Amino acid sequence: MIVSLFQLLHSTSTIYAEERLPRIAMVYMTSDNLPNADVYFLEATVSAFANEVVLFSANKIEPDVIQQSDVIVFVGNDSGIVPESLKGVIRQFKGGIIAFGHNVEQLQPYDEWRFLGLEYIRLLDGKTFSKISAITNVLPPNGTDILSVGSTLDEQIPFISKKGRLSYIASTSFGVEQKHALSRSLYTLLDQELPTAHQAYIRLEEITPLTDPKLVKEIGNYLADRDIPFYMAITPVYVNPKTGDQTYFEQNKELVQVIKSLQHRGGMVIAHGYTGAYRYEEAGKSPEFWDDRLNQKITTEQTNIFPSPLKSRSAFASEEMYQSYTKKINQIEKKYIDQKLTKSVEQLTAIGLYPLAFEAPEYMMSSNGYHVTSNYFSSIFGKVQFSNNDSNIMDAPLFASRSAILSGMMLYPETIGYIDPDLLDPYKEMELAIERLESVPGSMIGGFYHTYLGLEYLPRMIQLMESVPDLEWLDLNKTEQMVQTGRVTIRQEENGSLQVTSTITEVNRLLQRLEGRLFDVVLWILAVVVTLFLIAFSTYILVLRARLGKRLFGERKISG
Repeated sequence: MIVSLFQLLHSTSTIYAEERLPRIAMVYMTSDNLPNADVYFLEATVSAFANEVVLFSANKIEPDVIQQSDVIVFVGNDSGIVPESLKGVIRQFKGGIIAFGHNVEQLQPYDEWRFLGLEYIRLLDGKTFSKISAITNVLPPNGTDILSVGSTLDEQIPFISKKGRLSYIASTSFGVEQKHALSRSLYTLLDQELPTAHQAYIRLEEITPLTDPKLVKEIGNYLADRDIPFYMAITPVYVNPKTGDQTYFEQNKELVQVIKSLQHRGGMVIAHGYTGAYRYEEAGKSPEFWDDRLNQKITTEQTNIFPSPLKSRSAFASEEMYQSYTKKINQIEKKYIDQKLTKSVEQLTAIGLYPLAFEAPEYMMSSNGYHVTSNYFSSIFGKVQFSNNDSNIMDAPLFASRSAILSGMMLYPETIGYIDPDLLDPYKEMELAIERLESVPGSMIGGFYHTYLGLEYLPRMIQLMESVPDLEWLDLNKTEQMVQTGRVTIRQEENGSLQVTSTITEVNRLLQRLEGRLFDVVLWILAVVVTLFLIAFSTYILVLRARLGKRLFGERKISG
């Protein structure tokens, strides 16, 4: 049985030494008493500043754990009545409190704050929104520091406020500007020193068995020549969307040799799924670990069968029946993901390519999927799907962090996107993103580059990234990383040493290739049987002809 990698490997935050980070209890109020996308995003952001973040529903708190924490983060995502038990814990708490959104007027420490209801702002810290945003209009007590300000047509409203140990953020929903304002302010809210550097990474995307090795070599060598660590996101198998035929990475021997060479020069491999798609006829269009047609988690391994939509709680007579149904679906999803990740890691390892992290195709995966993945990888790149019901609800914090929804995996977030040559100005969006990130101390400058573009746009992209003062390139070769399956263990040490152990045999590889291709196997067996029969029949005919020839020759000799 595979043990969670987070239990085996735990490194400190990328921002501060672990012993200096606070322990945080995050208590949320939502309509169904479950953490939603807003809660998960806030937890992912705050966890970059914490030794530990423990999540509690407001009606299921553990008072002793909360009292032992350094900071309480209260997230009022939906309006409601704060339970008396939680009110009592917060009233007695002596540490820092950071409150978001609704219901804060019910908390005794905020008696001096006046909450005036919803207001709609058009600007935040002078930056215009694409659409108006609702926040709580609050009048803080005298002496409060206003860290971020929202603006209506005729007044300014505090968005982030702090007085002593109490802080308040006037929303629980965070668009681009709100996210950057919060991330900037967390250093002050949590009394942390500002870091001096920004970590950065560049990921080479869409490397498959059909990728041109010359382009990968050209791009990789350009980065290696400049001592820039880089990441190669590899999908080991390409599935022809028209025929279903599979092409394996090892079949492109030139590409394998290029990747191996780049590994030696500082390039690092990321396992980008196995085939990249759930249904092969949608290869390149649909995510591998999410049913994009129904916008739901994987519910069947048989991709030729169109499944039914997931049932909601209202379809069941009792909570026990619903939980039993959910458990069954999660087991199906787990089995599917287990098989895919095992094949991905083991097939890459067998040809000398050693993945150090994971990237979900199209970034889509359920929370159960992330939990399964955490058994195989200690780190993940990209964005996070913060909803189990809608793949469009996707985002990433601005810092590298361990989020609850990722079951302890370290997330290296994508924050600046990619170069899109179809745009009038392919660099414009990236420039704007980098400009925003420069205002957030310690934020990660993470983006990717499509290998099919060759070198045309890469130098300018690197120039943009390196324009950020005190930029440091992320190098996983100098961190602790763990990747494992039942037969492979890849351990990267901080000192740069890489330890790889594998019990995979050639027979294992052959059986893995044949798995799921029963029809092809039967055809090959029939072909072999027919071939052997034809050989035997032909041999038999030749033997008969030889015997008949000898007999005729003997009879002719006697008669002569």
